[in-house]
Amino acid sequence: MASAIRAYSKSSRRNKKPKRRNCLRCDREFWSEGPHHRLCQVCRQVIAASPSPAEEYNLAIPYGRGVSEPKHTGQPWV
Repeated sequence: MASAIRAYSKSSRRNKKPKRRNCLRCDREFWSEGPHHRLCQVCRQVIAASPSPAEEYNLAIPYGRGVSEPKHTGQPWV
């Protein structure tokens, strides 16, 4: 029984033909490889080339891990 189910699922995947779909980002029509493929090649390249939010908004941390910020004592720096 399991081999029959396995054979059916593999053959159904192999018989998938490319289908025309609209890109979810730019709405252009392109040949999709399956339901998992929803962005056209141009949009995939644009997204891959754009900086991630971590790269775009790099925060400078003045003190390292485990080192607390110096306490302000109210005295001027000498």
